[in-house]
Amino acid sequence: MPWFKVDDGFASSEPVMRIKRRYRASVIGLWTLSGTWCAKELTDGRVPDHMIEELACTKAQADLLVECGLWSKAPGGYVFVGWEKYQPTREKVEADRKREADRKANYRMSHRDTAGTKDGLPLGHQAESGHPDPTRPDPTHNTSTDVEVEPRKRGTRLNDNFEVTPEMVAWAQEKAPDVNGKRATEMFKHYYQSKSGQAGVRKDWVHAWRLWLLKDQQHAEERKPKPTPEQRARQTIQLATDIDLRGIEQ
Repeated sequence: MPWFKVDDGFASSEPVMRIKRRYRASVIGLWTLSGTWCAKELTDGRVPDHMIEELACTKAQADLLVECGLWSKAPGGYVFVGWEKYQPTREKVEADRKREADRKANYRMSHRDTAGTKDGLPLGHQAESGHPDPTRPDPTHNTSTDVEVEPRKRGTRLNDNFEVTPEMVAWAQEKAPDVNGKRATEMFKHYYQSKSGQAGVRKDWVHAWRLWLLKDQQHAEERKPKPTPEQRARQTIQLATDIDLRGIEQ
């Protein structure tokens, strides 16, 4: 049975942080359950509509996964974004299974005793296999010999040359519109440059900067005053009107 792999940095990743805190646990629960189901059924990350309800979840939760970039819409359901990059595909799993079956068959053939039992063994007993078959595979063990492993990237400390590029500014304007980018960047730099040891080390400082701004944006949204019942009623009426207008246009 293949494994559904989750990176140890997933909890603080950018897509997860885009999900509002009050929905985050339930939405990621749907993502995780669907991932294990896809791995078992070898669907290459495709989640049909009926499985959303089967997993005791809702279409609204699935749409939040699309909104944050972890899923995309597909005919008849949804599909994991980047499944083939992070998870084994059906083709690879079936090829690995065939290779393992052939290996075991060849091993049994090479150890078939045609002239009686081996010396020193009681009649009817076979020598213990030198390749025991574990009940569960090691998800981190790579049996392929033709895959070149890249050296692990080492973390660095934030230096004074860290600059915000125009592309980063455009990203901040879209993803963190309520945040003062210049002030947030200064606080970001002071915070990490004052940290000692591994607490001040990161592999990707642009990613860390984006995560900092996303958290500031979340706090800014949480500080906004909640709408009154009258405002919520007007918003509901406006939403219904917009939906009707879209229906007419289509």
